[in-house]
Amino acid sequence: MTLDEFQTIRALIGIDEAMADAARRVLVLDQPHAEVLRNCGADPSVLQNTLDRIRDAELRIRSTFVCHTPGSWEIVVGHHDHHRAPGLVSLNVGDEVRLVCAKVCVMVPVQVTRLPDTPHGYYRGMVLAMEHTSMRYRRGDGVMFSDDQAVLPSGIRRARKPLPV
Repeated sequence: MTLDEFQTIRALIGIDEAMADAARRVLVLDQPHAEVLRNCGADPSVLQNTLDRIRDAELRIRSTFVCHTPGSWEIVVGHHDHHRAPGLVSLNVGDEVRLVCAKVCVMVPVQVTRLPDTPHGYYRGMVLAMEHTSMRYRRGDGVMFSDDQAVLPSGIRRARKPLPV
């Protein structure tokens, strides 16, 4: 989390100055909990509650205002895929799928958060934890996708064993 993001969330949820300083040390400066508690003398349960509120607010704000549209994802199901024709997969809220980025062909883990309103609508989801890279996707980002763009957990292929010679 950047300092600007932290300051904005702090202002929105109304955290007092002493607790905000302790939370900033943990979330922005990546200092260990024990060191922060030793230096500021805060109650551990209150600090943990504050950190949870800030993280929850960050995820809710990101998933609402940052949305990657269906054009960001590759279609992975075609007419030749008889085992999984488009429109025949039913996903539920809470299911985890992977979407393939259309620009760099990287799989992005996504959790389904809302089902489509119409049969031809789009699923909504939230990006799950990813390694910190230079990609534009971050944990908590909102996404929109169709069922033919989702790679299901059973569809992820594992490396094959080499054939004996």
